[in-house]
Amino acid sequence: MERKGKWNAIRLALAILRKEGLEGIKWRLRMLEGRSQLVPSSSDEMGEIKLDYDEWIRRYDTLDEQGRSKIRSRINTFSWAPKFSLIMPVYDPPLEFLDEAIRSVRDQLYPHWELCIADDASKNEAVRELLKKHAAEDNRIRLVLRRENGHISKASNSALEIATGDFIAMFDHDDLIPEHALYMFAEELNKNPTVDFLYSDQDKVDISGRRYDPYFKPDFNPDLLRSQNFVDHLAVFRASLARGLGGWRTAFDGSQDYDFVLRFTERLPVEKIAHIPHVLYHWRAVPGSLAIDAGAKNYAATRSRQALAEHLQRMDIDAEVTSEYPHLSIHRVIYPLPVEPLVTIVIPTKDGVDILQQCMDGIFNKTDYTNFEVIIVNNQSEKPETQEYFKELLRDKRVRIIDFDQPFNYSRINNIAVKEANGSVLALLNNDLEMINSDWLREMVSHAVRPEIGAVGARLFYPDGSVQHAGVLLGYKGRAGHMYRYAPRHWLGYWARGVLIQNLTAVTAACLVLRKDVYDSIGGFDEENFTITFNDVDLCLRIHEKGFRNLYTPYAELYHHESKTRGFMAFQSEEDYFSERWKPYIQYDSAYNPNLSLETEDFSLAFPPRATRPWESESARISAKPLVSIITRTHGERQEFLKESIDSVLRQTYRPLQLVIVEDGTDNARQVVDALQLPTGVTVTYEALPKRGRCFAGNRGLELAQGELFGFLDDDDLLLPDHVESLVGQLHAHPEAAAAYSSSWEIPTEVISLSPLKYVEGKKSLFGRARFSIDALWNYNYIAIQSLLIKKDLFLKHGGFSEELDCLEDWDLWLRYTSEHDFVFLDKATSEFRMPDNESVLSGRRDQHLQYLPTLRKRQKELLDSHAGAHSYSRLKSAFNTIQA
Repeated sequence: MERKGKWNAIRLALAILRKEGLEGIKWRLRMLEGRSQLVPSSSDEMGEIKLDYDEWIRRYDTLDEQGRSKIRSRINTFSWAPKFSLIMPVYDPPLEFLDEAIRSVRDQLYPHWELCIADDASKNEAVRELLKKHAAEDNRIRLVLRRENGHISKASNSALEIATGDFIAMFDHDDLIPEHALYMFAEELNKNPTVDFLYSDQDKVDISGRRYDPYFKPDFNPDLLRSQNFVDHLAVFRASLARGLGGWRTAFDGSQDYDFVLRFTERLPVEKIAHIPHVLYHWRAVPGSLAIDAGAKNYAATRSRQALAEHLQRMDIDAEVTSEYPHLSIHRVIYPLPVEPLVTIVIPTKDGVDILQQCMDGIFNKTDYTNFEVIIVNNQSEKPETQEYFKELLRDKRVRIIDFDQPFNYSRINNIAVKEANGSVLALLNNDLEMINSDWLREMVSHAVRPEIGAVGARLFYPDGSVQHAGVLLGYKGRAGHMYRYAPRHWLGYWARGVLIQNLTAVTAACLVLRKDVYDSIGGFDEENFTITFNDVDLCLRIHEKGFRNLYTPYAELYHHESKTRGFMAFQSEEDYFSERWKPYIQYDSAYNPNLSLETEDFSLAFPPRATRPWESESARISAKPLVSIITRTHGERQEFLKESIDSVLRQTYRPLQLVIVEDGTDNARQVVDALQLPTGVTVTYEALPKRGRCFAGNRGLELAQGELFGFLDDDDLLLPDHVESLVGQLHAHPEAAAAYSSSWEIPTEVISLSPLKYVEGKKSLFGRARFSIDALWNYNYIAIQSLLIKKDLFLKHGGFSEELDCLEDWDLWLRYTSEHDFVFLDKATSEFRMPDNESVLSGRRDQHLQYLPTLRKRQKELLDSHAGAHSYSRLKSAFNTIQA
C-alpha cells in the first residue's frame, strides 16, 4: 500500500507539473503542508510543529468521548428528527473500502438514517455477501440487488426507489463520512427547517486512511457552480423535490451528480440552501479515481459540460460552454453580447503621462470592444507634458477631460465623472493598467449586462506576472485583502478557483465594470467616508446588499503597474469606519470559508478556524481576535519605570489591546498617561485610588478590564514584542486551557535612583521554563505574574486577589484558576522581570513570604474542600497530598 501511495503522489505531481508548471507544485505543497511553525505546547514534544492539515485535524476536527456525549445530548433536545436516506450505488469496489464506507454510516451518532444500497450486478460475489451481512446486522440498511449492470445513474435510481427518508444524500461505495456528519445536517435543519438543499466541506482520504487536500467551500455561489461542481459531497436534498426531478439521468453518467445539482438548485431560492462549513465527507483517492487525477475520466468532463449546456438552455440563457482546461471538469460560460452597449470608461489621473499613455494605447489599440467613450478626470496635474498629452487625446471625439481641482478624493472624482457619462455601462479604471487580452472589456461587459449581476472585477497581475488581484477577501487582517496576491500566474488557485468565473462579495475598482443603473441605485461611491481607501469594497458591499451578485472573471486579464512595495494611501479614520460599518462581512465573507485564514491571502488553513462546533460551549473557545487587557499596578515615584513598561505594551505586535493602569495612593502617573500617543488598536484606562494596597488595586484593574483575556504587568517589568500574540496563539491552539504562560528573563537590578531613573542590571537568567503540573504548582509558584494571559471568565467565576494576602496573592490566584482546568505552557521567553540585586531586600521578601505561607496553605485546604463531590476534586486532592508528603 505504501508503494501505491507513493506512485499516486508521483502521478499527481506529474499531472500538476504538466498543467501548472513548477510553481504549481510549489504552491500545492504550501497549501497542503503549510509553512507556519509554532513553538511547542504542553502536549507536544520539544521542537517545532508544522501547522499543516494533519495538525489542523488533530486540533479542530477530532472528536473525543466528551464531544460525543455532548452531541448525543443535543440530539435528544431536537424538536424534529429528520430521517436521512443515503443513496449508495455499488459496483465491485474493494471489499475493504466498501466495508469501511458502510461502517462509517453505521457509526453515525445521529440514529435516524437509512442506507439504501443498490448493487449494480457486481461480478465479485463477495460484494453481495458483505452487503447482506451488514443488512442482517442493522435493519436500517436496505438492499436492492440488480440483475443487470445499468451503470451509476440506474443503480442510484434503484436505491432512490426504496428510500423513505425526508432527505436523501449521495454516498459513493468507497468513501467515508465522519461520525458526526448526519448530526450536523440535523442540527442545521432544526435551526432552518425550510431548507431544501444542504452541502458540507470535504477532503480526500488515501488508501492508508490519511486525510488530505480539504476543500473548504464558499456559501452557495451560482456562477462558481457553472464553473465547477464545487458542491460535490456531502450534499443533502429534500426527498420530495429530488423525486420530482426523476432522479439521476443516464445520459450524464460520470457527471450525473453535477447534472442533478444543477437541476435541483436552478429554480431554488438561495434562502432554501445551506452550507455547513465542516468537513463531513472523505472522498477516497484510489488509482484511476478523479480524487487523484481530475483528468482520469475524460468522458466525465465532456458530460459535465453537456449538463451545464442543458442547464443554461432550461434557464433560457443563450450562452456557450467551453473550457480552457478541456481534460478537467472546470468550465467557462461565454455569455452573448449581440449588441455592444455604450461603455463609459472613467480614468482618474494626475500627471504620470507614461502610464496613462500605456493605458490609453491599450484601450484604443488592444481592445476589440469598439462602442466606448473615455472620461479622464484630471486631478491637479502640474507637468506641461501632461497638458500636451491631453490636447493630443482630445483629438479623438470619444475622449473628454474633466478637471477636478480639489485634493484627491477618489470617490468624488468618480461620482463627478459618472454624472457626465453617456454610456449605460461604466468601466472604472486606474490609469496604470496595461491590457493583456483584447477581449477583456467584452468579457466584463457580457457579465455586467446580466440583470442579476452587480460589479464585475478582472484578474490583475503585477508587471512580473504574479497575481495582484483575483477578487477581494473580506476580513483579511481585520479589513480586506486580495485573493492570491503574489501567486504565480499559472497557478490555478485553491481548487482551481483562481481561474474560474465566480461570485465574490467584492472586487477591486482598479478595473471594475457595472451598469450605470446599478451605480445610480446605490448613490455611487461614498465620498464623505471613503475618500481614499476601501471605497471600492464599500461600493461592492452596498451593491451586494441591494440583491445583486458581484462577480470575478479571470478571462479579463490586465497588468496593474502598482508597485508591490508601494505604501498605500490611507486614512486611519476611513479604515476604522470601514471596520465598524461592515463588521458582519469582515467577520464572515460568504465567498470564503471560516476554516481558511484571515492572516494570509493564499487560502491557508485558519489556526484556529472560525467555524463553530454547535455542541461545544461558546465560552470555552476565545474569539479569533480577542481584546486583551494588560493590567498594571503602580504607586509612588515610579513614573520612569512605568514609562518603560507602558512602552513595552505599545510595541506589542498584537491588536486590539487595552492598557489598564491603577495607581495606589498617588496620582503621579496621570501625566504619563496624558502624554501617551497611542497606536491604532490600543486604548488606555487610568484610575488613581486612595491607598488600599496591591490586592485592592489589582482587583480594581480586573473590574476595569474589558478584554476577553487579561494579563498583569508590574510597573518595572517588560513584555517582549510578541508576548501577547504568542500567548493568544497558544489559547487558540488549546481552547480548553484556562490560561497560557511562558518563561521569562529574570534580570537582577540595583536601583540607584528613581528620579532621574538610574539602575544597574546584572546577568539575566531564564525563569519558569516548566511545563504545567498541578502537583508542582501546589508546592511552589513557578509562574511569574507577567508571564500569563488569562481568560476573563475565570475572574468572573473565581474572583480576584485575596486581600488576606499581602504577598503570594498571585500564587493563590493561580491555584484557584487551575482548580478545574490546566494552564498551557509556551516554551519561549516572552517577558522580563526585575529582581532586586540587594541581599537585604531579598531577605525581607523571603521573610514576608514565610509570614504569609500558613495563610496560603489554609486557603489551599479550603479550596480543596470547596470542590468536594466535584469532578475536579480528585486532581486537587492528589496535588494536596504532595504537600502533606
